[in-house]
Amino acid sequence: MVYKNGLKEYFGIFLGLWLLVAITDLGLLYGFFYGYLLALPMTFVCVVADKIEEKKYKRTKEELKNTKFLICHGPVKQTHLLFFLTGWLFLCEDAIVFCPHKINSKVADSTIDLRDIQKVYRNRSKLLIRTNAEEFHFTVKKATFWERDIKKQLERLNDND
Repeated sequence: MVYKNGLKEYFGIFLGLWLLVAITDLGLLYGFFYGYLLALPMTFVCVVADKIEEKKYKRTKEELKNTKFLICHGPVKQTHLLFFLTGWLFLCEDAIVFCPHKINSKVADSTIDLRDIQKVYRNRSKLLIRTNAEEFHFTVKKATFWERDIKKQLERLNDND
């Protein structure tokens, strides 16, 4: 088909492809610009949320300190079937205690006795703990340190027995 101005039909295809490439390049540029621009406030929000979570679990931390020797603690996500349970993980002298957020109202605090642990290993930021009954998957910050501390505590318990 030839238009009144003499241009053929396939010219529209090339024009459409050219506009797609031109807009895509500009779109990628805008995407990177706004991605970096929004990364700063998002980082600030994450840091503030982390501090708020730390304050929420301060009471639980104090209760555990009064009853048991607390080795380390930190924020954690537990992979449970098809969803994540977020909360706080505590490593004590004889147990690992997971306290989920109050949003996870159907889930109670869980305690893993260190004597029941068969194997502890990590995969990147994921800490995997295998007990006699089940396997726990925790995503933690500094998984290497968590693995090291749990293994040290297991060695101390084995030496005492």
